[in-house]
Amino acid sequence: MSLNVARWRPAPLAPRSTGMGLWMAVLAVTLIGAAASIIGMAGVRAGTAWRAQWGESITIAALGHGLETSEAAAARIEDLLGRHAGVAGVQIQDPTPNDALIGGLMDAAGQGVDAPRFLIVRLRPGAKVTQADLATPVAAQAIVARYDDHRTQNAPIERAALIAAGALAAALLAVLIVIAALAAHAARIGVRRVRGRMSLLRSLGATQRFMAAQFPGPVSMSATIGGLIGAVLAVALILWGADRFARPWFTALALDDWDLLAALPWPLIAGLIGWVFARLGAGGALRRLT
Repeated sequence: MSLNVARWRPAPLAPRSTGMGLWMAVLAVTLIGAAASIIGMAGVRAGTAWRAQWGESITIAALGHGLETSEAAAARIEDLLGRHAGVAGVQIQDPTPNDALIGGLMDAAGQGVDAPRFLIVRLRPGAKVTQADLATPVAAQAIVARYDDHRTQNAPIERAALIAAGALAAALLAVLIVIAALAAHAARIGVRRVRGRMSLLRSLGATQRFMAAQFPGPVSMSATIGGLIGAVLAVALILWGADRFARPWFTALALDDWDLLAALPWPLIAGLIGWVFARLGAGGALRRLT
């Protein structure tokens, strides 16, 4: 079974020429591919950042109790857990504006309870330290605290990242196949439109290879233009969407300016695939003319 790309017909949205019709079709699919690349890059960065920053850590919220303030409780926890064999380091987080607001509201309400102070406990790599191992000595010192073991989120995040990577790869493969089909289809149309000229060239001794080489250039140029416009629109769409609709979601994905560079290769990819499959499509169409 041979791969005859000359028979590919990506209707009903197939271009009717190697010019504007082709680059508009490539623009549409490249827009999807480039946007998926940017989001995929941001997702990979988010997963990597989570693992590096929170993957081996536990957050502790130190609470005031009796005459002891939350700040004093946090200092005692830092001193106590800093000597634990499985702990690489303990850091008291600076109060945020929200913490100050909560504390002020509590004071104004007459509750006499200050805002909790948060500590990040970094665990040593490979250390088999459980949340209970840290909570037991803290409770023994009559310190009130709440715990959040971030390691419980590692497996779900890694599983979600794997599923997202698979879905992204499938989407990108589909986009590349569509670009290839569009290029082969456009070359086939080009051969049909100049059938008389091709017959004349053949009668003058032109080889099939020479005639097939006349089509990849225009197809590749149109595909590159479509890919370039599609990549630019993808970047604009991502930035607009992040700013207008999905700021928290994109922030969670750790969207960075460098992620936008994922759209950069798409014009080159579209042009290269356009050239290769236009050559194959034109060669197959010319063989059918004989």
